[in-house]
Amino acid sequence: MDVKVFWNAIDWAEAVAALPARGPLPSRVVLVPRERVAHVLRRELIRTGRGQVLAGTRFITCPVAAVEVLRAGDVAFEPGEEALRAARLLALFRAGLPLGHFPLELLRIKPGWDEAFGHTISDLEGTGLRPEDLESPEGSARMRDVATVWRALDDSAGRSWTTQRILLEAGATLEGRPYTWPFQGPVLGFAGGDVTGAEARFLRAIPGLTLGLLAARPTRERYLNGMEALFGRAAGEALRSVQPTRASLTERDLLASYLFEPPAVLADPARPRSRGPDGTVDLEEHAGIEAEIEASADWVARQVAEGVPLV
Repeated sequence: MDVKVFWNAIDWAEAVAALPARGPLPSRVVLVPRERVAHVLRRELIRTGRGQVLAGTRFITCPVAAVEVLRAGDVAFEPGEEALRAARLLALFRAGLPLGHFPLELLRIKPGWDEAFGHTISDLEGTGLRPEDLESPEGSARMRDVATVWRALDDSAGRSWTTQRILLEAGATLEGRPYTWPFQGPVLGFAGGDVTGAEARFLRAIPGLTLGLLAARPTRERYLNGMEALFGRAAGEALRSVQPTRASLTERDLLASYLFEPPAVLADPARPRSRGPDGTVDLEEHAGIEAEIEASADWVARQVAEGVPLV
């Protein structure tokens, strides 16, 4: 798995253009976290004179790709379980479950327990865990209750799966049957700080994937270690080896180059400093939130009046 590090949308667009798609009908697949990102990448490619790359390039999200993998592998399932999970939990609480820690009467009459269990199970599912991983005899009674509720929830849902379950199952399918990847051409994936364990497993299983990682600023060891745990040593080494691009021609360049950097970097006497306002950055102070919101609305109105497009 090849690893690239992105600082911004320009780096990302360059990685799209660099995918080795050849032939009279080149094909590329770019996995994006949401459609808005795809729009930004298309715009950046056109803006930099590489609009021809868009021909044959397919922008899709990981959940959509995972659905197509499962369908190619003839796996029976239905997406959309997130919308039904709270109702299923309430029905299970009313039906009765053999719990050892949580009183069933409390779960039935006190509002919010369905949401609490739903969020907890979704988070655990996103890490790649399953109910059996919580059923250790050495574990707490609370965790065994979560496993009991989770298992009953899965039994009730049947083949209705959440997005995280779809990603997890698609990753397992690709690990055993790589030929179920249904798309042609090289693949560029992406992972940032919000990537889940289930999504990481799916990305790792994609044949011939080029993985793009979002660079951290400031560099935090927790983020670096997390990415290394999810994607291997190559990912950690790539993130640790890159240095941000520094520019200082304008006030905006300085702000983009040094925002969120640690004090040691900001205090460096050799660091470029501002030569005075140049119109690229405006700093304002306001008496409170209401004044700040009003000023922000006025600023947007001025930009529109000056012909600056909203998108």
